[in-house]
Amino acid sequence: MRRIIFSILLISFLAVIGCGGGTGVTREQQEMADAYSEEGAKYYESQKFDKAVTAYKHAVEITPGDARIHYSLASAYSRMNMSDEAIAAYRQAIAIDPDDAIFHYDLGATLIREKKYDEALQSFGTAVRINPSFAEAHYGMGWVYAEMGKYPEAVRHYKNAVEADRYNVSAHYALGNLYILLGDLKSAREEYDSLSAIDPARADDLLNQINKKK
Repeated sequence: MRRIIFSILLISFLAVIGCGGGTGVTREQQEMADAYSEEGAKYYESQKFDKAVTAYKHAVEITPGDARIHYSLASAYSRMNMSDEAIAAYRQAIAIDPDDAIFHYDLGATLIREKKYDEALQSFGTAVRINPSFAEAHYGMGWVYAEMGKYPEAVRHYKNAVEADRYNVSAHYALGNLYILLGDLKSAREEYDSLSAIDPARADDLLNQINKKK
């Protein structure tokens, strides 16, 4: 009888603390946070980013341990060009879930906006360590290295980007232009050939740049 009573009490206790795996969030609180999150997503999709921020902040207050909501809040801040707030929210999402490559990538992209290139490289580098085939993160590293004048590193990461995604137009185009800058017109022409099959307009633009150097 005592075992039965204990089991009933345990089930009741688990129901009180909710479905958050021991997070202390009740089922009702989780449903409320989900509702705010869905509201934020609707506002985000309709580009009402200030209202999205408000909704996501309500959700975060209820479920502060939910990395995805911190990430959504960061994305809304980013669209409002509130970089400091976005960076803080991305970092909070990463603190909760450090193994999501997208979190690190979007943090890196926001850090670029603030010209915090060393920190951006760290974020992109973490993203590619988590997901070595993350073409956009390799591209981000290439862009930063090119901006810093570190061209061999930029070439390497642009090449990693196109190896990970041969349809990555931006990486092919950036790599072609970098080859032009370095005077390697043969390699630039190879990038033109690759672009011709996937984006003829960008390929023609790259070819114009090549011809100006002849």
